[in-house]
Formats: sequence, C-alpha cells, structure tokens
Amino acid sequence: MKTNVWKKTLGLWLGLLLLLSVLQPALAMAAGSSSTGVPVQVRIEGWSQTIVPLKQFNIAAYDITDTVGNNSVGNWYQTSSTPLVIHAIIKALELDGFDVTDPDVIDVPYGGNYIRGIGGEAERSQGTNSGWMYKVNGVLPLLGVGQQTLQANDLLEVYFIGDYNTYDFGKITASATSIQAGQSVTFTVTGEPSSWGTPLPFAPISGATLSINGASSVYTTNVSGQATVTFNTPGTYRVTANKFGANYYNLVRPVPVVIQVN
Repeated sequence: MKTNVWKKTLGLWLGLLLLLSVLQPALAMAAGSSSTGVPVQVRIEGWSQTIVPLKQFNIAAYDITDTVGNNSVGNWYQTSSTPLVIHAIIKALELDGFDVTDPDVIDVPYGGNYIRGIGGEAERSQGTNSGWMYKVNGVLPLLGVGQQTLQANDLLEVYFIGDYNTYDFGKITASATSIQAGQSVTFTVTGEPSSWGTPLPFAPISGATLSINGASSVYTTNVSGQATVTFNTPGTYRVTANKFGANYYNLVRPVPVVIQVN
C-alpha cells in the first residue's frame, strides 16, 4: 500500500514538473510582454504635413499581423518581448486614431520590413528617389523597420524625403521661449545634410518659411538661417519651418519649438 502511495505521489510530482517545464517559457514571455513596455518618443513627418506629432508612450512587442501580415515580423511578439521600430510606428498611428489595417494609412511590404507609404504619401510620389526613412536617436540605422529593435527612452523619427541625396534634416531653436506680448523672438533653422553612417554637422538653412501653429507665415530665414518674429497676442505658439526646392529637395520639418506669450 505504501509503495502504491509513493508511486502515485512521485507520479504527481513528475507530472507537475513536466507541466512547469512547458509553461515556464510562456509565463516568462507573458511577463516580458507586459503592456507597459518601454518608454519611447515617436514622430512621423510627411512631405506636406506632420502626420503624427512628437509623442511619448510605452511600447512592447505585440500582434501586428493585421497590418504587416502573418509573418515573422507580425508574430515577433510570440518569441520576443523587445519592440521593433515597426511596432512603434503602428502604435503611434493607432494612438492618433488611424486605422492601421488600411493600406492607405500604412503600407508595409516585404514581410513588414519596409515602409512603402504612410498617410497616403507613398514612395516615388515626389520623384524616383523619394520615400520614407527613419532615425533612432539621430542616427540612420542600416536595418529595416522589422529588424531594428528599440530600447527604453529611444527617439524614433520617421520622415518622408523627396530625394535621399539632397534633403536636410531640420532643427529649429529660439532665442527665448517665454516672453511678454509685444516682444520678439529670433528663430534659427539649421539642417543636417543627407548622409549614410556618421551624421554630418548641422548648417544654417536660408529661405525656410516659418510655420506658426500649423499655418505658413510671411517669415523666412536669412543666410544665417534666422528669422525674427514679434508676438503681440498672448497665447501658446508652436513654430517650425518648411523648405522645398529643385530636384525634389525638402527640409525635413523640425520638431516645433513652443513659445509662451504672456
């Protein structure tokens, strides 16, 4: 009798150990794929407008098969909790209310590793060398969006260019961000020339038009990349810049600088 009880007890323990060995990877994956994910910042700049303004949110690998297809990228979440660039792009669009199952919203061929179009703006729509690119922390990776992983506090910038040989990646700064009504602010617009690998130094951009709260203004930058604006009405103003030129040149729209007029 004691032998039978011992055999049954041993059998139960072995069965439990076998069950745990099967469940452990799944439990670990579930823990690693917490909905909290890692914090990232993302923005998407189109040719003619900002599609998704700079926003911060937490991202984890998740099921994106409805957007990219039933492939290794879409099912990445099943084997890794580390988010990819494509996860953050899709999530940013979702958070702004876009239907990411619509190919006119986002078109991702080649197994989810390549951006052909976002927000109705598709590659080659501005010239044979036009299309979508992205940077992580200011650096242009040499991996597709379905290969490049993201870490906590990464900055992901996705942008459309008219020609990958001629664009400038824009930045704007202000002489002051909090002023009284009637005071002036000098804005400086610079651009990082197109390059592969090590980023090139930013240089002044002349002839750029300032955009204030989403509307084009009469202010353009001089040869030093500067333009001065007087703000007479209290309020909050978001100022960025645009420039388009020959051979499908464009200045990738900078993150707006916020001016508070009291």
